[in-house]
Amino acid sequence: MADRDVVELELYLIRHGQSVTNAATEQEIEYMPFSMREDPVLSEKGIIQAQKLGERFAGIELDAVYSSCLNRAVLTAKGILDRQKNEKPLFVDPVFSETRLPSYYRGTSVDELRGLCGNVEPCPFADFSGGLIQGDENDTDADIQKRAARAVDMLFNQYKNGEKVAVVLHAGFLTHIVFYLLGFREELPPDVDISFANTSVTKIVFYQKGTHSYGSVVFRNINDTSHLETDMIT
Repeated sequence: MADRDVVELELYLIRHGQSVTNAATEQEIEYMPFSMREDPVLSEKGIIQAQKLGERFAGIELDAVYSSCLNRAVLTAKGILDRQKNEKPLFVDPVFSETRLPSYYRGTSVDELRGLCGNVEPCPFADFSGGLIQGDENDTDADIQKRAARAVDMLFNQYKNGEKVAVVLHAGFLTHIVFYLLGFREELPPDVDISFANTSVTKIVFYQKGTHSYGSVVFRNINDTSHLETDMIT
């Protein structure tokens, strides 16, 4: 055992804020324009949640911020970046897409995402060959777990010196990443699920192997919404 813990990566996985479709009834969603239904922006409540998320991270100097290429994730990440002490880019990466989106939907464009957050930059390690979305409605759990592996490997390959990294993504894919890190490689456990609230924070610390008494992957919290007021969590 080493004399001290050696942190390689401090990772914050964050679900996006409430979107207009999260807030709407099924009937209201049915009458929404296609673009609003498939790539919704934040609701008024979601905007407040993103601001509160930014306040929470204002005292943490992040080394990098990532998000999916979907509007609700980009707008939530903007809430974090707006309160950071130093200006930094928002790296967008299709690997963080929500699960089982319709195959005909490919998202908007990086230029349009810059209209939501001026700091948007394509992740230099991302695969944009299939557009701004990865996966489709036919994906199996095994398919999505393989994508979770790609997402985790991308982060591990870039950050090994104690960096603090935030990723804004979606409840479905967030669930897959968490279970992947818990050791589920082909499918999710049949009788277990995690319901991630809007702007919840799941903090995971990765230690150099053999330096921490509880192992190399330690969950510090899961689905933490302490930055939100009680009436906003429901």
